[in-house]
Amino acid sequence: MNNTRCEDLFAPVLFEFDGRNPINALCTIINDDQSLQLNTELAKIFDDEANSLALDYIVNRYDRRMSPLYERLRAHYEDDLEDTNEQIAKIIVMKFIYNWNKLAEGYFANYNPIDNYNMVENRATLLEESVSTSTSETNTNKYNGFNSTEMHDVSESEASGSVETSKTETGGKTNNELTRRGNIGVTTTAQMIRGELELRKKSLLNLIYNDIDTVLFIDYYN
Repeated sequence: MNNTRCEDLFAPVLFEFDGRNPINALCTIINDDQSLQLNTELAKIFDDEANSLALDYIVNRYDRRMSPLYERLRAHYEDDLEDTNEQIAKIIVMKFIYNWNKLAEGYFANYNPIDNYNMVENRATLLEESVSTSTSETNTNKYNGFNSTEMHDVSESEASGSVETSKTETGGKTNNELTRRGNIGVTTTAQMIRGELELRKKSLLNLIYNDIDTVLFIDYYN
């Protein structure tokens, strides 16, 4: 029979920040491992500079009995709580951290709870400057009379034309944005509001606590 209670192990060290309780050890591992790429809000929960997470978790579990896994690890490390908690924290991270990250991404997603359709279309148009130039000239026909060296005007004609050139304005553009959003009728607004309220009734922290419980404690307590 497992007789070790949470209070027996962690009450004396609850306010210490040296990893001698499993939650502080868990926070330290999560903060030190940059490869985990945590959701920003989840990282705030496991901030190892605050002891409030450990206090909330452990005080509410004082009467629970430690799991056989925890007891075996404690025996292996000859009652060294720091080594035991570090190892148990590694197990917790391995089992749950990726699920917690996905939970946090959904829980803290930025969205409108009464919209089920939201589309934004952006189009950039380059500005072009068109330049037109026109040219014209006058042609005069002349002749000289019989036995004369003097030239006389006969007729005049005017010829004109145009040359068009174009160039692109460097860096110039205009942005057109089209937004479509709202409820397209698949789900009623009332149903979506009810779904939002149900989601907010679920505490992300309690979901995390429940996962940790499966590793630290046996599934009943008295």
